[in-house]
Amino acid sequence: MQEQLQNQKIEQPVGLVVSGGRTGTAFLGKNLGRVFPDSVAFHEPDTIHQRHLVEDTRWVVANFGIYQGLVGKMLGRTGLRHISDKYVAGRMTGDEAAHQVIKHRQRFYAAQHAGLIIESNYAFYGLLPVLPRVFSNYKVVGIVRNPESWIRSYLKKNDRYGGRDYVSMLGLRINPEMIGDRPAAEKWKSMNAAERLAWFWTLVYSRIADAADRDPNIDIYRFEDLFYHAEKQSNFMAMAKFLGQYKGNSFAPQIQEGMLEKIENAAPERNIDETDEDVRSAVEAWCDPLRRRWGYDRD
Repeated sequence: MQEQLQNQKIEQPVGLVVSGGRTGTAFLGKNLGRVFPDSVAFHEPDTIHQRHLVEDTRWVVANFGIYQGLVGKMLGRTGLRHISDKYVAGRMTGDEAAHQVIKHRQRFYAAQHAGLIIESNYAFYGLLPVLPRVFSNYKVVGIVRNPESWIRSYLKKNDRYGGRDYVSMLGLRINPEMIGDRPAAEKWKSMNAAERLAWFWTLVYSRIADAADRDPNIDIYRFEDLFYHAEKQSNFMAMAKFLGQYKGNSFAPQIQEGMLEKIENAAPERNIDETDEDVRSAVEAWCDPLRRRWGYDRD
């Protein structure tokens, strides 16, 4: 398998943006292709979103096929989220996961007429340790957000561990039992949505942090610094410079004037059942001490 993977590696420079969602990843997937010359960028290119059901279905089927892009996902057999969840749960080896990522992306990337391919996709959070077996030349930007505002954003959207989470309804959303987290699994049924989201935040960012500590091709940036800080322009440029450096090649970023002002909050303005105290309690119970790594206990 190792020799086979070496021969199948994706050769072109690939930049990945990974997070737990609600961190501007859709914005980056739409706009990073304009930041770098000779580049193309995508946000979850094989995902069908409810708001663009017909358009996304046509795109996904055309680029990934009916089985990989549609039927296999409904059966829980294809898709990066499925691969990531199985690998995190220990039901897929690193070599198997790497092989599946190559299978899911090699042809799609090869069809792009660009020197640099950028994909913004939260599902890569669980696959970071296998990337050296997938790509010959890659960079990863992880984006972290204060868990309190991150949870509130998800609660307003209501689509992860909430009432509109159809993935959970189908039994396909990752949970503590799937990955052998017995202490959390024993409490899961009694946990509210804020607590479940806090558990997921720690799952995602503990894996991103561990990978960044081991792999110099991975770096982590705060959502607040990139989009809301007084020095957001220079902070964003630092992130983009990192994302544009590859072995034997580099892509110089240029930020269009006013681009960072166009980020939108996709979470609807809706009332949520959980109080601020519910959210704070969930964060203290499930996100400490990890959140302190990025100074969020002081914000």
